[in-house]
Amino acid sequence: LDYGCAEGSITAQLGKQLQLPPERVIGADVRVIASEGFTFIPLAAETDTTQSVLPSIRDGSIDLITAAMVFHHVTNIQTVLLELRRVISPRGALVIREHDCSDSEEAAFLDITHGLYSLAWSSPVEWPDFLSEYAAFYRSREQWDELITSCGFTRV
Repeated sequence: LDYGCAEGSITAQLGKQLQLPPERVIGADVRVIASEGFTFIPLAAETDTTQSVLPSIRDGSIDLITAAMVFHHVTNIQTVLLELRRVISPRGALVIREHDCSDSEEAAFLDITHGLYSLAWSSPVEWPDFLSEYAAFYRSREQWDELITSCGFTRV
């Protein structure tokens, strides 16, 4: 499961490298995309807190979950982490890549960089409503560790 798969190119390539059939490779994102080489699951808008995050995935059925530079955009991160904990298998792995941000100057730099990627460096423009929709919840590595372990994951 690639949580926050964006357009899915990394998701499809990971599945290909692991020699998995597309039905065993899952990408999930709030933006609905065409999927080639993997199975796409649309995520509900975070304002809908009555809906399960990943209702179509059985408990303990996922062996690998990746989340690359997505958690800092998630408003209800504890809800998402608990849902990921629900679907991951007992021997499964959660692999994340996230910002280690502990001060406002670094946060401002990251916000500007996000804006450049979303509005200027991608063609076509990746996120036309960036200025009105963008939100980021940066944390330090220690804060990420504490949050993730509080949701039942073990750091290795």
